[in-house]
Amino acid sequence: MSIPYSGTWEIVVTDSLVTAIHAALLPDKRVIYWHGRYMPVLCGFYTPSNNAVGWDSALDSWPPPDPIHPDYNGNEAPVIFCGGHTFLADGSLIIAGGERTRPYAGYFRGLKYTYRYDGSWTPAGGVDTPHEMADGRWYPSVTRLADGRLIAMSGYKYLGPPTINDVPELYDPDENAQGYGWSAYTASAAHKDIPLYPGNHLIPFGDYAGCILYDLVTWQGTSYDQAHIFVPNPSSDPPVYWIPVAQNHMVPLKAGNSVICTIKPDDTFARILNIGGDHSSTVKMIEIGDGITPEWTNLEPMMHGRMDANAVVLPDGNIMVLGSANMMTPELLITEDPDPHKWEWMELADMTVNREYHSTALLMHSGKVWVGGSRVPTMVSGEFEKDMERRIEIYTPYYMQNATDLANRPVIDSWDDEIAYNNRFDLALSSAKNIDSFVLIGLPSVTHAFNMNQRNISLSFETKDNVNYLITAPLNGNIAPPGIYMLFAVRVKSDSVSGEVKVPSVAVNIKIS
Repeated sequence: MSIPYSGTWEIVVTDSLVTAIHAALLPDKRVIYWHGRYMPVLCGFYTPSNNAVGWDSALDSWPPPDPIHPDYNGNEAPVIFCGGHTFLADGSLIIAGGERTRPYAGYFRGLKYTYRYDGSWTPAGGVDTPHEMADGRWYPSVTRLADGRLIAMSGYKYLGPPTINDVPELYDPDENAQGYGWSAYTASAAHKDIPLYPGNHLIPFGDYAGCILYDLVTWQGTSYDQAHIFVPNPSSDPPVYWIPVAQNHMVPLKAGNSVICTIKPDDTFARILNIGGDHSSTVKMIEIGDGITPEWTNLEPMMHGRMDANAVVLPDGNIMVLGSANMMTPELLITEDPDPHKWEWMELADMTVNREYHSTALLMHSGKVWVGGSRVPTMVSGEFEKDMERRIEIYTPYYMQNATDLANRPVIDSWDDEIAYNNRFDLALSSAKNIDSFVLIGLPSVTHAFNMNQRNISLSFETKDNVNYLITAPLNGNIAPPGIYMLFAVRVKSDSVSGEVKVPSVAVNIKIS
């Protein structure tokens, strides 16, 4: 079933001041973005209420000189370009690793630094006792676990020719914990050579709940030819950290994307999609959870081949894919049918700006999609990477395109700011609406087309009187890792003018622990 509208695009900023190669949505609804290859490290902020942009250069005086960092010899700038990042449970942003280009050796190596943004930029752990990883990581992925700790995986090492860091590292943000900061997995059985920017998803259900699936998404061509599960805390003797899954393999495609589909209240398994890569239109799905032997299956291919394309999960559960070389037409995977083999793709309205490598896209509280960054085809003096696309474009989705639907969006009037797992909480709307679902979406944190914090969770609820609702929080941190989420109320399709779109509210923040 198609939708009646294709949405609209608008350039809202012609000069974002900073190229948005990395971007994340802060709890205060601003988008933070940066391009940190040169000194000073420039960080931009987009404010959606007035389309204003600003920038900060706070990272111009760190790290300190010897002896705190004797191996840096005072030559290395705090470059956070091409690191991995996600949110902590308290809503602050953690950036692990990045590009080490000083002294430049003709190839890329990774930084050990960890930065934290919680209203200002600081080295995680503090200036005097900074948290550093045991080795560098350039193009790593970072995953938040069910207990709020993080796992960093892959990325090029600090020294020597480009060599993948095969040692996982665990980050504990609790300053009262014995393991505060980073700790590497020293057991050789935990070490594995997996590709740069691997697709990473915390598994919500089944025997592997709380473990991480590293799928077939990769930034680089690689011999890695099978999805694997990483077990952070194995109970086996001897401990087994890595479990290969999906024996039918399927070869990874360079610069594809990876998305976990909406997790519904009665689900006992999760569906994860690998989308495109190498300008392919292929879509592969793996199901993992109770009673399932994970295997890859092919779904309906996209209408266009894509590489370096962003994928954004929308409040209605559909998945928007945009970008790729010379590809101005986004498309939407409509996931309404319970049978994924019947899901279908449709084209959306053309973008104004072509978005390629180093572009970013994310969902905002308004339900609109923010898009920035991208490489441009002409060399600009002084820019090694030519990443100078500084226009910001906003997509108003199909569910906001009709004026009547927009005027009659649900409005969340009261709710609990913080909720505990598996507890119930009250929520009220400002007027009577027929609600299809209440949906949590993790604050997005995206770079190189991959969102390391994207998760859409539909909540169980009871209707009291069509204005007041009793909602049940997610069962545990495997389903929703602790942190701040956007909460959307979504109207039933029959209430829309067309009868074909679910209309979401503006989101409110809710903290889960």
